[in-house]
Amino acid sequence: MKENKTNIVKNKRKIIWTIIASVLFAVFLTGGAFMFIRITNYGVRPDIDENAQNVILLIGDGMGRRHVELGYFFGYDAVKSMDYHGTVATRSVNFEPTDSAAAATAIASGTKVLNQSLNYDIFGRALTNIGELSKNAGKKYGVAVTKNVTDATPAGFTAHNKNRADERGIALEQIRISRADVIFGLGRTYFEPYKDEIITSDRDYCVTYEELRASEKPSAIAVFDVDRIPEEGEFTLASIAMEAIRMLENPNGFFLMVEGSKIDTYSHSNDMENMLRELRAFNAAVAVVLAYAAVTPNTTVIVTADHETGGLRLPANLAPDLINDSLFTTGNHTAADVDIFISGPGAASLVSQKIYKIDNTDIFYIIRQLLDI
Repeated sequence: MKENKTNIVKNKRKIIWTIIASVLFAVFLTGGAFMFIRITNYGVRPDIDENAQNVILLIGDGMGRRHVELGYFFGYDAVKSMDYHGTVATRSVNFEPTDSAAAATAIASGTKVLNQSLNYDIFGRALTNIGELSKNAGKKYGVAVTKNVTDATPAGFTAHNKNRADERGIALEQIRISRADVIFGLGRTYFEPYKDEIITSDRDYCVTYEELRASEKPSAIAVFDVDRIPEEGEFTLASIAMEAIRMLENPNGFFLMVEGSKIDTYSHSNDMENMLRELRAFNAAVAVVLAYAAVTPNTTVIVTADHETGGLRLPANLAPDLINDSLFTTGNHTAADVDIFISGPGAASLVSQKIYKIDNTDIFYIIRQLLDI
């Protein structure tokens, strides 16, 4: 009798453990399948049947759709004249909202990666970014930003690193390995010890805007000795973008990424006044680039954001006295879609296909087709 009871207990335990194992296996399979879909099932991959000699991509870091709408209210509306307007999904492989490293990698290399990672996929393989492809095709390329050039977004177009916080390592790659022709922004601390190595017969090293303007070399690293690039005057994001274009222009064409970096910074700190100053400066850069494209055939201009920051919410009846720091609802990134605007070759292809919602990785494929690389 005792033996029978013992066997019954043992059998019950076996059944319970079998059920637990089956459930865990099912969860594992479901989770694996879900992760596989999350990693691989994204993007529209639109066909672009036009080519451009030059592509200029302007990224408003953290500039969500409500940021753009608020800009319109103040007349910061250069994008309104552009030929195409759609939206972009911004998620990374992570379940939380993307960071700037994963977003920059998605745009620059067309692949979803983990947050913090710059041009390395989830298997640890280095990715080829759009700048490298441009150089392989005989074109020039570069970046012009308002924060450190070692920060996540510019690094996504000029470096490979599994940790975006390794700014010294990123700087060394930009100096020694990256083939970017122009790298303009802040972060002098990381470059000054290597200035003698940076300067060559073909590459300049500049720490003031005046030095950059005077440079006659075909490439340069310019890391300005200021805490903040001004929003007004001669030295602005718009002016360094035009200096970048001056150095990049050549018969084979170029790719340039311009970033309004501190829209994100001040959205994180819920600082409406400074965020609006950065938004105005970014709008001015968009305006001068569009003016350049208008007189430069076969130049495509793309304006978008890497993600939304601050969870900005606007009242139904917007008025100046209602615009304050309280319109931010978080100090973090959100998973909200962002805007994308395109003018020049490529815009008509998207309009004709009625494609108005894309993934951030699609931007890479759009640019690659435009440049035929």
